[in-house]
Amino acid sequence: EFSRIWIVDDANRALSGSLSDPKWLSADIEISYLGAQSSLDKMACDNKYEIAAILSGPEPQRTFLEEELCKKLARLNLKSILVQGSKSAEQIISNDNLEIIPFADAPLLSKIICSSEMMICRSGYSTIMDLAKLGGNALFVPTPGQTEQIYLAKRLQYQKLAQYQKQGKIDIEHAWSQKIDF
Repeated sequence: EFSRIWIVDDANRALSGSLSDPKWLSADIEISYLGAQSSLDKMACDNKYEIAAILSGPEPQRTFLEEELCKKLARLNLKSILVQGSKSAEQIISNDNLEIIPFADAPLLSKIICSSEMMICRSGYSTIMDLAKLGGNALFVPTPGQTEQIYLAKRLQYQKLAQYQKQGKIDIEHAWSQKIDF
């Protein structure tokens, strides 16, 4: 049995909402709110990219999102980077506006996020914690079937902290024109 629970959010549960609601806990359990936690570091960077797409999640959904974003980003006249989120992928340069890299460790990922005007990424809780620490504009594309990601993306859009779109129906141009600071 536990005597203490640590919740990775603030006491208002601003980021996690009902996912971290402690009402089901017994009254004798102590609750500590730790705030947003991230292994990434905020740094001063010049804007190198207009859009950074950071992929993650289970297959085949990660690949489906990669294919959709590669097609759409390659057609835009916006300097973009796509991090495939796979150590086994090969580095590809699609065109002058789109750079594709297989993987980024924490220091490189920090640099990419801090040097980008808008992020396109999954709405997993770790990613949300990273963006809460680093700031920026976010378009969340939850993994289909991941109900907690869908809930978080919709909730953050409702709070006007980020945008939410469904995989398979991504409209980057619209998201770019409606950027919201996280």
